[in-house]
This record gives sequence, structure tokens and C-alpha cells, in this order.
Amino acid sequence: MKKQLNYKYEIFVPFRVCPLGAHIDHQLGLICGFAIDKGLKIKFNKTTDGSFFITSDNFDGVADFSYKNIPKTNGLWPDYLIGSIKALKEKYELIYGINAHIDKTIPIGGLASSSAIILCYLLAIAKVNNLKLENKDLVDLVVTVENKYMNTKVGILDPSCEIYSKKNHLLCIDPLDNSHKLIKINDNLNFKICLIFSGITHNLPTTSYNIRVDECKTTAFLMNSLMQNSPIEYQEAYLRKFSYDIFLKNKNIFPINHIKRATHFYTELNRVQEGIKYFTKGDLINFGKLITESGKSSIENYETGSAQLETLHDIVTNLDGVYGGRFSGAGFNGYYMALIDPQKEDIIKKTVTEKYLKIYPQYKKEFAIYFCNTYNGVGL
Repeated sequence: MKKQLNYKYEIFVPFRVCPLGAHIDHQLGLICGFAIDKGLKIKFNKTTDGSFFITSDNFDGVADFSYKNIPKTNGLWPDYLIGSIKALKEKYELIYGINAHIDKTIPIGGLASSSAIILCYLLAIAKVNNLKLENKDLVDLVVTVENKYMNTKVGILDPSCEIYSKKNHLLCIDPLDNSHKLIKINDNLNFKICLIFSGITHNLPTTSYNIRVDECKTTAFLMNSLMQNSPIEYQEAYLRKFSYDIFLKNKNIFPINHIKRATHFYTELNRVQEGIKYFTKGDLINFGKLITESGKSSIENYETGSAQLETLHDIVTNLDGVYGGRFSGAGFNGYYMALIDPQKEDIIKKTVTEKYLKIYPQYKKEFAIYFCNTYNGVGL
């Protein structure tokens, strides 16, 4: 099959940023985020023979198969399509496939791009098969693809932001009961989201992300035993189910890595709670300070990030016009994000570019800075 020139359908899925709540949704921690006006676009037609032919200007090769011969995953970008099909087939009868082309508006890396591409596939396949998927169904399906078929132990943060967000609102999510609320941006707040691409992309399943999740979960599992609670399955152990005081009382029995991960969880949970209060009052100064503190804790306690992103953290957070910043996503390269004063956009771009490329001139071709606004999720 060949790439088609004219497509009947088109869907845009936004990327997301998470100013507060990084790395804690998998432990049922509170999180908040924005969808942004950059993302992925899938253009597609229905195939009546159940075949798939997917091309992209952003990835090498094509995805070319049908329901009759679904290949095994092999670590390449079609894996997300394979996982999406398998997750849907667990619940629905699928007849029609898609001939599609996928484009991105900016380079990927730390903006929930894997969640976005999964949503592209889920929504397109649902469209041609007349499936009515509720927003919660979409969140659950994305998590299933990530956890079961991509072997990435993520929580609900990424798909929730890309589905439930609303322009000019902060989305707050509580994974404990899967509830969410939208906080309207105060009329006197004026900010933009600055995205700084380090020049290096990443592939989350190949990083130490899953190890961090296991370290958190092991700590929760052992705390349950220390408290002599009823035994629980390992997969049912979450730090959110134990208070910070209980952890502090027992923390000296844990290895240093586990202490650091749990410390990040509990302090980040508090930052989200405080940050929501500041944002609701229209206090960007203190909201931004918490974002910067979050970035510091991700580096020192969660120990993610890279030399390039740490350099950006040092550069950006000392600039006039920056309310706060941290690396985006898990922090294994990709993007650094900051909330900024739009009036300082030009000087921020000039200064960051000069200082960063002085240290890393080898990334001159790939390095880029984008200024974004909040956007609606696909569920609206």
C-alpha cells in the first residue's frame, strides 16, 4: 500500500506540560498540568480490508500490516500502533483499519509524545470502526498500552492532560479516585509556556524510569509491613496510602535511593497542594518558585535529568522574566519548560540560546525554543 495524498479525516492531539506533580502519579500523587498548542496531527482514511499503512515525516520507515498479521513489538515507533490495536481488541470488535500520515509540530521528548501518538491511533481506529469511547475509556486504554505493551510503568498524568485539559485553565488530577478539576486562569495572570529543546530526544522505555517507579513501590510495600497492616500485593502498594510522618519515622531503615525517591514524592505532593492554592489566587511568583523547587528535587532526590537539562535549569531559573522552570516529563533529555512573562520573551530566548550553545555547541542545529499557550484536550 502507498501513502495517500488526500485524507478524509484529521485529528490533532496536544502535547502536555506538568509544572507540578512530576513523577508522582504512579504513586497516586496529586498532579497538575496544561495541554499546549503543539502536538501531533494524524490524517487518515478508512481501509475496508482491515489493513494499516502509517507514514510519518518524523520517523523512519512505515507501519504496514493488517489485523490478520499483527507483528510483534520490536522497539520501533510502530510498536505504539501495535499496542493500541491489541488494547482495543481486548474490548471491542475491530473491522476497519487506517491509511494514515502523522506529523508533529515540534520535536518530541518529555511532552507526553508517546501518549499523544497512542491517542492518535486510538481515536483514528475508533472513528473508522464507529466506536464511542468515553474520556475515561481513552485514559485507561493509553495506560494499558504503556504498561502492558510498551512496558513503561506510567500513571494517568499524560493522557489525562491531553484529554481533560481546557484552554486558559489549570488541570488538577487526583489519581486516588481518578477525579479531576479545572481551575480558570485568573484574569490578571499573563504568562506563556516556554519550551526549550535540549537537542537530544529520548525513548522512555529505554531509560531508568521504571527503576524509579519500582523504588517508590518497594518503599510503600515495606512500610505496609512495618506498620503490621494486613498483607497486600506488591502492585497495590502506593506511597500515597502512607503519611509523610510514617515515612519519616521509619526512613532510616531504607537504602538511600529509596529515601530520596520517597522524599521527592512527599515533598512534591505538598508542592502540588500549595501550588494549586497560589494559582487559584493568581500568585504566579510563588507558583513559579514551587516549579523551580520541583525541578531541583527531581534532580537531587529523584535523580533524573541529564547534564544538558541541568545546565538549562541553572541558566533559566536565574533569568529575569522567568516565574519558574523544570525539565519536562521524566527528564531523560528532551525539553525544559518554564512559565515566563511574555514581555521578556525575546531576551529570554536570546540569553538562553547564547549561554546553552556556548557550553553545548554541538547541538546548534537541533536546539530550539518555542513559546506556547494552553490548549483544549481532545476530550473537549
